Amino acid sequence: MHEVSFRACRAIAVALFFALSTTVLSAAEIFYLDQTRAVQASAFAGDSTGDTADADDAFASDFEAFASMVNADALLPFAYAHGDAVQFSSLGDLFISTIGAANAVHSWDLIDDGLAVAAAGSSFSVTFELNETVNYAIAADLSVLQTVAGTAAGVILIGPGGVVYSDFLDTAGVSSNATGGVLEPGQYTLAASASANSGGGNPGSTRSSFFVNFAIPEPHSAGMLLAGALLLFSSRRRPIAR
Repeated sequence: MHEVSFRACRAIAVALFFALSTTVLSAAEIFYLDQTRAVQASAFAGDSTGDTADADDAFASDFEAFASMVNADALLPFAYAHGDAVQFSSLGDLFISTIGAANAVHSWDLIDDGLAVAAAGSSFSVTFELNETVNYAIAADLSVLQTVAGTAAGVILIGPGGVVYSDFLDTAGVSSNATGGVLEPGQYTLAASASANSGGGNPGSTRSSFFVNFAIPEPHSAGMLLAGALLLFSSRRRPIAR
């Protein structure tokens, strides 16, 4: 009698495990439609010896992982400017993850009537489609080192019904938020940016950054673990034949 019960338990566990496995394989996915991911930096310096400028940029060409850093330097005997920007982003079937930062500094010799300025930016934007109702989770961290015009960090998620999530920071500080809920089928755009401008003071220095994680949790992960545990339990509790 006990042997029949354990066999039945094992059979149910096996059926449940494979049913859930099949469901996970057909779970909702993120279908990417468009993307713009870029980093840019520029620097300018001028003094009694002349002037110089530098600029650099990089762009993601497809939906593959994007990892890039750019630098721009303008160096003269009495003036200096530097800008740099970085971004790492990955687009998966069930997640979107990105981190970016921008940094700008400058300095000049007041006696020599020098002038210098630097700017940098890291921008991320991905448009995707969901073909069914899904649960989602999003977490975002923003930071700004100093309050300077042109220096800011922000993140926004927009869907068919309007803004789903947004945060923006343009004064010195940090902002960290996490939320979740339900997304209906449709087209969405997730965007984040960090910009830095070294400003008009002397010397000038500022930095901004963003870190964003967006995910569609696999709905049956817990169920698969339960089925696996039941399967293991039923196999270990099988009675010894007498």
